[in-house]
Amino acid sequence: MESITALNNGLIKFPGVLIFSSRDHQIVQTTANRIMEIVNGQLIDKITTYDEYLESDEMARKRQVFTVVDDENAEGEDAE
Repeated sequence: MESITALNNGLIKFPGVLIFSSRDHQIVQTTANRIMEIVNGQLIDKITTYDEYLESDEMARKRQVFTVVDDENAEGEDAE
């Protein structure tokens, strides 16, 4: 637990730019100030906290649009 706290504190204090991926919700929420998500080959880029990103209706719509478009393309390819 101490190592996770130390890593989290170090990331918060880091003055530079860092690109990271994590499955730990708390680390992402407390350290990330820009969220970049790749959905079906499309980049969604938003300057926000992780929780705000997840709660954003705009981001949910973008993810839905990319998913629907990809599903429709896949169905068209299956028909050929």
